[in-house]
Amino acid sequence: MCLSGGEYKLSAVRTVAVEAWLDNLPLAPGTRTKIRNIMSAVFTHGIRHEWIAFNPMSKVRCSATRLREPDVLTPDEFRSLLPPHLALRERAMVMLVGSTGLRRSEMFALRWSDIDLETMQVSVTRAVVRNHFGDVKIPASRKPVPLNAFVCAVLANWRSESPYFGDGDFLFPSIRLNGKKPLTPDMVLTKIIRPALVAAGGHGQGDRMA
Repeated sequence: MCLSGGEYKLSAVRTVAVEAWLDNLPLAPGTRTKIRNIMSAVFTHGIRHEWIAFNPMSKVRCSATRLREPDVLTPDEFRSLLPPHLALRERAMVMLVGSTGLRRSEMFALRWSDIDLETMQVSVTRAVVRNHFGDVKIPASRKPVPLNAFVCAVLANWRSESPYFGDGDFLFPSIRLNGKKPLTPDMVLTKIIRPALVAAGGHGQGDRMA
């Protein structure tokens, strides 16, 4: 096994050394935890085959401290993003994510079939990260999420104007990709949401759609 400082035999790997190595990796806490878990699985496999007798990863601690604190919009900033500072599409995004607490990976994976304006609910069954679709992060997220009446009205208006309004179409499709893929969250945040916040007098760093 290769750690900082060279290669080690499995039997020579020590808990404290692994902790120090993980702490120095320029990665998010969640990613470091995943690395630890994968390494632990390797040691468990070694124990099963009687190559080693102890799993040093079982005592390794990974810090859960965020690399940076999320910059959340204040209520005043949230309201300031509404017209005239945002177009209908972006207004629908802000109202949807701000009123439901959906992750941006969940929101951009939504199709119109997931929205029920009659029962005023949205079904969250998938997520998208860098155009790769997968399951939602937390199983409980699969429960229908209630929608505010005002949000439903904004979504209905957006659907009537969107060039892609079929049940199988994305709520927020990429026009450049002919609606076959959703928009990229980072692009929307950087090129539209933050400039709108600056124009409205905010600090321009809000990233509630995280």
